[in-house]
Amino acid sequence: MLDLQSLGDLGIFDQLHPDRALFKLIDHTRTDNGMERLKQRLKEPIADRERLRETQAAIRYIGQRIEKFDLPLSNDDVYYLEKYRIRQ
Repeated sequence: MLDLQSLGDLGIFDQLHPDRALFKLIDHTRTDNGMERLKQRLKEPIADRERLRETQAAIRYIGQRIEKFDLPLSNDDVYYLEKYRIRQ
């Protein structure tokens, strides 16, 4: 996990200039949960090389088929999907 000083030095979350922060540049999430997960990924980067390669491959796969992943989900939809999934 990166400490606050490192996050600031790297410009990942820039409190003084939020429009110039790395997070602002790469945040294309559509739901609150997606945004929180992205923040968590940036705060806790993947350290395991194999897991990192698997994540990169998954992102590449989705990027090449983005139209199939473009689902019209709202925050409410995601909330209820997660709530239902947790009960199962």
